[in-house]
Formats: sequence, structure tokens, C-alpha cells
Amino acid sequence: MPVAETKSAGYTTRVVRLEYGPKNKSTTQVTFTLPEGSGPFPVLIGGGNWSTSLIRRGYAACEFSSSADQPTNLPQVYPDFDFATMGQRAWTAQLVVDDLLTLPEIDQTRIALTGYSRGGKMATIAAAFDDRIAAVVAGSTGAGGVLPWRLSGERGMGEGVESTTRMFPLWFAPQLRCFAGREDRLPVDANLLVALVAPRAFLMNYRLNDEVSNVWANEQCDASALCVSAKRRRHTCPARAARLSTTPDCHPERRDRLDERTAMKHSQGGGGCPPPPSLKIRTPHQGG
Repeated sequence: MPVAETKSAGYTTRVVRLEYGPKNKSTTQVTFTLPEGSGPFPVLIGGGNWSTSLIRRGYAACEFSSSADQPTNLPQVYPDFDFATMGQRAWTAQLVVDDLLTLPEIDQTRIALTGYSRGGKMATIAAAFDDRIAAVVAGSTGAGGVLPWRLSGERGMGEGVESTTRMFPLWFAPQLRCFAGREDRLPVDANLLVALVAPRAFLMNYRLNDEVSNVWANEQCDASALCVSAKRRRHTCPARAARLSTTPDCHPERRDRLDERTAMKHSQGGGGCPPPPSLKIRTPHQGG
């Protein structure tokens, strides 16, 4: 349902309200920012502060309420389903994609999704279960995104099952807490989520000094995901769909480098713009 539309110099902002569920009991507000022209434009969902940089590069931008910290009414609307806020927001992202596919200005083959920190966890989960999302950029996700629970933990510099389920009990199903200290028995971990995305493009971005991340574990996730994807698709020599990128910062995102980081993500998505020299692209077992 249209809510508002504003035309500005070089772009148009359109706000709509998605209504879904039995008797439309659930709603989500979505904001589209479209460059001038008829398109179709590639679109990045979740770019947030990158909108200005995206518009300059000919991308459309799309935003919706994706915070996993706020409970939704979905458990009440769908009482037969057991999914926590991270899964709820990931499922809502699929509804946003549904709406994008109705817009003639959008290139349906070039829909990308991004998120940072807890948003990166959500983006990883959403892309794993929706192959209409052609690319995903997961930034400093910590455990529960591209960082495997098995290879992380409070003593290993990052998040763990124990700390995550205590500090953020809304994020994941409560059964996850049963695996604290038994992470090796988890039936699914980050490498399998990333493998579900491949051979679609997947860019894992993390900080070398990230207090919730773990460089070695991220590299192991990338290497394992490629092997799993190859076996699943019977590839003898799979193309590298997943890429790793690092920056030297700590976990909080630096807004003064948003345009620089957008250029890097644009280049990794095939845009042809070279990565800024201050950023490093890493592959497993290669030095930085």
C-alpha cells in the first residue's frame, strides 16, 4: 500500500506499507530510493547510510525495519511456527523481495541484501533461503552469521552460544542454549548457511580487530562452504562465489568510510570499480 512519494534532485523516494498474514495483521514499512531514469536498476536492500553512494552508482536502495532486537507480532499471527526475531526479520526480507519484483524500475536478476553485525546475521539467513537474492554482503556478523558457533566463543575472541543466548535471548530459538558447551553437536552451522547461498555471490566483510569476530574461523567457514557447495552441486572445480574482505578497524562501523566501503562492495559485485587501496581482499590461507 503506497504511503508517500517524494521527488528530489536525482532520485525519488517512495514509502510503502506491506500488509501480510491472516487478515493483514502484520505490517512492515519499506522505503525505496530510485535513481533518475527508467531502469531497470540493481537494488541493495539494507544499505542504510549508503543510499547516497548507491544512487551515484546507479543502484536503487531499499530499507525496511530489520532490527532483531524488537519483537514482532508474527508469533501471534503464525502460532504454529517457532521462529525467533532473527528468523522473523529474515522472513520479512523475503516479503520485501516479493514487493521488489512488482516494480518495473528494479532489475529482478540483481537484487542484493546487506547487513552489519546482527543485521549481517539476518542477511545471511535470509539469503540462504531465498535464491531470488542474487548477492549478499554480510559485515562483521559474529557468531550466528558467517562465524561458525563451533569455532567461536568467549575465550576465542568472539561471541558464543552461551553469551549470545544470555544477552540476546530474542534472536534465536531457545533450543540453541542447549548447545552451550556442545557446539560440536549443532546440526547446522555457518558454513552450511553460506553454502546454501553459493554459487550466488557472497561477500564476507569483517574487521581484523573485531571483538565479536575471529579471522581464522571466518576463513574456515569460507573454505568449508566452498567444499560443501561443490559436493552439493557436483562441481569438480567450483567458481569462487564467496569472497572475504577485511578492514583494520574494530567492530563499530565507521561512517566516514561508507563511500569507500560501497566502492569496494560495488567492485566485488561486478561493477568494475577497483577496490580502494586501503582495503585488502583476502582468500583462505593467504596473508593480508
